[in-house]
Amino acid sequence: MPTDPPADAQARLEAALPAALERIRQTPGVLGALWCGSAARGEANAHSDLDFHVLVEGDRRWRANYVVDGVPVEAFHNPARKVRAMFATAQGDTITMFAEGRVLLPHPELDALVAEARALHAAGPAPRPRRGRNASG
Repeated sequence: MPTDPPADAQARLEAALPAALERIRQTPGVLGALWCGSAARGEANAHSDLDFHVLVEGDRRWRANYVVDGVPVEAFHNPARKVRAMFATAQGDTITMFAEGRVLLPHPELDALVAEARALHAAGPAPRPRRGRNASG
């Protein structure tokens, strides 16, 4: 079974982006949306999907998976305080997605989260303490 060349895969995902974004926009409680993952970086392949972090009001968080125009979509819905809690526990995947993602539905709180993630990402991981008898070297 042939697979899409990377340029075709990227184009297919980008073509579905407006419909995916409209579905996100229609979700009750949505404040903003960040496009992230391989397609947002321009590195999609035949196995890529559209990935979003969606900022929502309230305290509930959830994940939605669906298909738009033949393209799989994965959307993580979180209130700002839950995203900050993930940042505080050094969840590198979440930090990287926010640092490298592209804001498609702007909101001031989403902009602040992106700025925080970029600062954390630039600083790199915290050094791990050395353990054992020869901890000094």
